[in-house]
Amino acid sequence: MSIFFKRERTYNMMHLIDYFWTKKHKEFVQLPLIESEQQPVEIELNHRKYYGTVFHLLYEPQIIGVTIPRDLKVDDALQEIKKLTILNENKQPIIVWQVTFENCIPLGEETVVIFKVDFATLNVGWLQKLYINRFYKRALKKNNFVIKTFNAVIFNKILSFFYYPKAVFLISTKAEKTKNSFPVDTCRQIENHFIFGVRASNKIMNQVIIGGVFSIGFSDFYKENAIYELGNYTTEKNEIAYIENPQYAIQIPNIVSKYCWVELTQIYSYQTQNIYTAKMVSEEMIINRSPFLSHIHKFWLIKKQRSRSYNI
Repeated sequence: MSIFFKRERTYNMMHLIDYFWTKKHKEFVQLPLIESEQQPVEIELNHRKYYGTVFHLLYEPQIIGVTIPRDLKVDDALQEIKKLTILNENKQPIIVWQVTFENCIPLGEETVVIFKVDFATLNVGWLQKLYINRFYKRALKKNNFVIKTFNAVIFNKILSFFYYPKAVFLISTKAEKTKNSFPVDTCRQIENHFIFGVRASNKIMNQVIIGGVFSIGFSDFYKENAIYELGNYTTEKNEIAYIENPQYAIQIPNIVSKYCWVELTQIYSYQTQNIYTAKMVSEEMIINRSPFLSHIHKFWLIKKQRSRSYNI
């Protein structure tokens, strides 16, 4: 083993130990985005590799959506896809998902393939696995994900969904007496369509029927505390002003940088959470030029190369 390799390995281990104990960052680190990132994924089918994009949709069951490339057709036996891979900066597998095909959802010119993640393999070292176990034990106490079945296998899957920064959107619906808005980090815009996941018990979303109009807003990074307050993820109290649109009588919170009106087109029901699709029925209304709020799990910023790429 070369002296350089030994020094590099020692440096990485010391950096990890320092990162393990630091209180500098919370478990979920907030990042500003100019636009929602496209998250590349490697698709394996019939001994060939294709490349699409992936996004997380549901926490229970653990569901992801994949936009497939043009050279992979909908009728190409997509149900035979059993493995999806996320590659790191060095083009090496960092996350391998064992998946089960669910269905295909057409959105404009794109097709979203829905998969259930059965198992997530995280290709990390033993010290990093100790770090993961530390977060898992903390999650057992908090149960922030509000799901019925929670164990180490499911935690690894959820952790894998936060490898890329997850953009936060704000959904607002019509209300007679109260203001109906909530944040969601399981949403993706595809052309002039949106696809997102929400708990089936969400009373705000349950009021919207197929063909109903509501708004989807792009979160304002500089108002993150108020955004998390709407989702009951903080005990802080912030004054949130609203803008009422007379056309649809829907109040838009001033914690979005822009928003648009959408029409609900379909609901795909699961036991505890649902997938919704919607299409834009208006242009984007720009309030300001603030960056987009997103969050990433602290664990994936261990590597200095990666944390520097996000200016951490």
